[in-house]
Amino acid sequence: YVPLFDYFSELNDMAFKVVCDNYVTDDSGTGVVHCAPAFGEDDYRVCINSKIIQK
Repeated sequence: YVPLFDYFSELNDMAFKVVCDNYVTDDSGTGVVHCAPAFGEDDYRVCINSKIIQK
């Protein structure tokens, strides 16, 4: 992933991650979603499995 703007360039190693999961498909829309682990079971699981957050 390459950010469009350099606002967070000093955080690039930890600010932007691309992860995949089966609950997102490309049959409706772009297939791109944001993750909000505090507000969704799937988001939480994906972020835990991707080591973005810890339990």
